[in-house]
Amino acid sequence: MAAILDISASVPEATIRDFTRACGRYRNELGNSQAVAIRRGTIALIKGLRARTAKAKRQAPLKDVTKYDGPGPHYITPKGKGQKPQRRWAIRRRGGQDEKTYIKPADTRSEARRRFAQYTRWGLAKHSWGWFMKALFKRGELTGGNPKTKIDERMTEGYLREIVTGENPRVEVLIVNKLDYIREALPEAALSEAMAAATRYIDGQIDKGLAKARKELA
Repeated sequence: MAAILDISASVPEATIRDFTRACGRYRNELGNSQAVAIRRGTIALIKGLRARTAKAKRQAPLKDVTKYDGPGPHYITPKGKGQKPQRRWAIRRRGGQDEKTYIKPADTRSEARRRFAQYTRWGLAKHSWGWFMKALFKRGELTGGNPKTKIDERMTEGYLREIVTGENPRVEVLIVNKLDYIREALPEAALSEAMAAATRYIDGQIDKGLAKARKELA
């Protein structure tokens, strides 16, 4: 199949070969164009990647909420008559390479976590794969998750284009997820697993379609 697969990850050659063969079936057995075959195969791969991308929790773990023991008062009294002193809590917030600690007052540790340890963009890594579905394939974004997550050009980059050079047409697909913590959210073996899953899906889809066609002709 005249196509380019340039995968900057540790993926067994057999896995790549099987995936390429499966994409080729779209063209060779279903009569799709080369561009359509690669497009359908890439969509299946992206769905596999999304399924294997860990979704962040909605709030920081309880272990990241600790009693404040730094300089200054460890308790403060809220303004207002008859208010009781509240302990100050250190809430550690992690986000890729960034880590910040906020000092907030609350009556209990669990209250401090509930009020101040929420992640605004939880699930962003998982949701980011939807950008490729919408931008490259004009399909609806993969839905679900946090509606506040917004994907922009700082996080993702890619294209799908058909290049015709004489009698040697080819299709190039670029998919770059630039989130600084995507490798944490996507285990090392996930790309290989996603590609293998996409291969199984493609083969199953084509086999089912061909069997149905044969049954209708019988």
